[in-house]
Amino acid sequence: AELVFGGTQNQILFVLDALTGSIRDTIKSSDWGIGSPSDPFAGAMDISCSRDGSVLALLVARVGGFKILAMEYPSKRIIKDNLYVGRNDGWTNLRVKVSPMGRYVVAPDTTRSLTAPGQFQIRLFDLLQDTSYVLDGGAWARCDFDDAERHMVFVSRGSIGTAMCGNRVSIATLGNGAPVIKHTQEYGWPAISGDGRYVMSSGYGLAIGFSPYPTAIPRARVIETETGNVVWSLTGDFSGGDNGSGYSDFGIPAWSKDVSRLFCARDSKSLP
Repeated sequence: AELVFGGTQNQILFVLDALTGSIRDTIKSSDWGIGSPSDPFAGAMDISCSRDGSVLALLVARVGGFKILAMEYPSKRIIKDNLYVGRNDGWTNLRVKVSPMGRYVVAPDTTRSLTAPGQFQIRLFDLLQDTSYVLDGGAWARCDFDDAERHMVFVSRGSIGTAMCGNRVSIATLGNGAPVIKHTQEYGWPAISGDGRYVMSSGYGLAIGFSPYPTAIPRARVIETETGNVVWSLTGDFSGGDNGSGYSDFGIPAWSKDVSRLFCARDSKSLP
């Protein structure tokens, strides 16, 4: 819809024209339902929107923690005002996500993980069915949907071979009931192709509990969603880091929706 939503730290969310960069609209604190003298806040710290810009999810910083809400646009009607998250580092460790057509909103949930009790899980809101489901996923990691919203990929915690991994890639099949979860043997930051046929991942295996030490080497992989068969794989290493800090190989990934390109950071002394 040629709209860009940008957050600030002065109680205003800007709606920009993507072609000209000019301001089309503003969403103020009164539209967010917060901002009273007894509940001051700093602004929108994470934003996600549907492809047509009709549904927004916001992570809003406030005193004592963070508030997460979903909003219709341009009406600015609050759809979900689901929870307060009482932590002061939410801008680094919490993420929100809206599916392409706006049916689903993913937000952190204060329910603690069974495998990592110190970490939050995620809640999947189905706005069409007006239901929600808690998934044992990483609240700090961005998930991804295919264009038809049949599948969602997200980061979970569990075994990858013999290693326990904090960023295992899992697939949720979506529909009119509870999502059906399938865990893969992949790890890293997940993405899914636009047609839903392929799941992509990139990065190293992260130890459960945010240990600074990795559990598996960096790699980029493409697998078939239905079978789990590996279509393409490229392996990296940790040679680029000094003093045990070189864990950025295949980091910060972004995949094209047709699976033809991967953009990522490389940090390896073995690169030609």
